[in-house]
Amino acid sequence: MNEIIPVLAALLPLREAMMKPDKELPAYLRVLRWGVTIFVLAYGILLIAEKMKSIFF
Repeated sequence: MNEIIPVLAALLPLREAMMKPDKELPAYLRVLRWGVTIFVLAYGILLIAEKMKSIFF
């Protein structure tokens, strides 16, 4: 559980950053930002799934 808390804390600023408009950014930076966001979310989900697997199995 202690490993999950920093991951969730790291995701909160990403949520706020996602709410900002993308109009002032060039297209390649928008794609890069969304790619990083998806990668971080997927990594967080994998960490949570791995922890759940170790708890239940």
